[in-house]
Amino acid sequence: MAEHILGRDVPTTLEEVLGLGRTAVLVVDVQNDFCAVGGRAARRGTDLTAIVEALPRMSELLDAARTAGVPVIYVQNTTRPDGRLCGTADLARRARAWGSAEPLVTLEGTWGQAVVDALAPRPSDVIVRKYRQSAFIGTNLEMILRANNWKTAVVIGVETHACVEATARDAMGRDFAVVLVHDCMASARRELHEASLAVMRALLPGDWVTDLAAVRACLAAAVDGSRALSHGDHSMAPAEAGGRGGGE
Repeated sequence: MAEHILGRDVPTTLEEVLGLGRTAVLVVDVQNDFCAVGGRAARRGTDLTAIVEALPRMSELLDAARTAGVPVIYVQNTTRPDGRLCGTADLARRARAWGSAEPLVTLEGTWGQAVVDALAPRPSDVIVRKYRQSAFIGTNLEMILRANNWKTAVVIGVETHACVEATARDAMGRDFAVVLVHDCMASARRELHEASLAVMRALLPGDWVTDLAAVRACLAAAVDGSRALSHGDHSMAPAEAGGRGGGE
C-alpha cells in the first residue's frame, strides 16, 4: 500500500516502485573499452576482476526484466575521434583518467564502444548514446522515459562511483524513482564502489539500494499478480455476459 504523504499516495517500498508498466532498466557503460580484455581499461593495466564478476549478475537481471516485460535501455558512452564534443574541462578530466596522448575512449563506431558480447542488446532494447558521465545530459533519455510513462529507473552497470552514480543522481533530480542493484554494478576499485553506495544509501529510501535476488523476487511477484488479476477478470466474464453477477 502506497504511503499517504501530503494528500498523495506515494509508492515507497521496492515492490511498489518496481511495478510493471512503470519501470525501465538502465544499463550503463557495459562496453568493451571498460569491461573487456583488450579494451582500453585492460590495456592500461586496470584490474577488471570486480567488473567481470558483476557481468553474469547483470545478465541475470536483464533476463528477469525481459521475462517480466520490463524495457531495457542501454546507455552507451560515446566520443568522437576529433574530440569536438569535449570541452577543455572535459578533456582535462579525460586526460587525467586515460592519459593526455589518448584521452578518448569508446570512440564512435569502434569495437571499444560496443556493448560486451555477454550483455549484447536485443532488437527490442533501446540504445541511448551519451557524451558525459550522466546519461541525461545531451541525450533523449528523459524524453524516452516520460513518453512511455516509465517512472522508475533501475540502474546497473559501470562504474558505480562515476557514470552509474551520475546517472542515478540526475534521475533523482528529475523526479524518477531510482533503484540501484548493488551486485549488478561495479567499479574497478572496490573501495570507490562501496563509497558510492554508502552515499546513495544515505539519499534513497531504505530498500531502493538492493540486490539481484530482491529485484528478481519483486518482478516475479508482479508478473504473478498480473496473471492472477487477468485470470480473475476472465473468470468474471461469463457471469457478467449472462447478467448473473451475484456477489452474495
